Amino acid sequence: MQAVNTVIQGTAADVVKMAMIKVDEKIHDATTRLLLQIHDELIYEVEEKNIEELAKILKSTMENVIELDVPLPVNLKMGKRWGSMKGLAVK
Repeated sequence: MQAVNTVIQGTAADVVKMAMIKVDEKIHDATTRLLLQIHDELIYEVEEKNIEELAKILKSTMENVIELDVPLPVNLKMGKRWGSMKGLAVK
């Protein structure tokens, strides 16, 4: 079982790394920065005025960073503190 799980976790880690690189290439705002990556989660610090733009970049880039046979949905949350984060709808 561990051998199967290792391949899946390794692939997920590679997808997240690819997304981090692509997002970084698209961010042109010096005040936005990646603070932390935890497994498949990326935590950014961003000024409120830039949240919508960053959210669109994140969602589009992460969902399309690799071509798969199944969709790769991305959920976004925002908040001033980890415990107060709420879902963010992106169009």
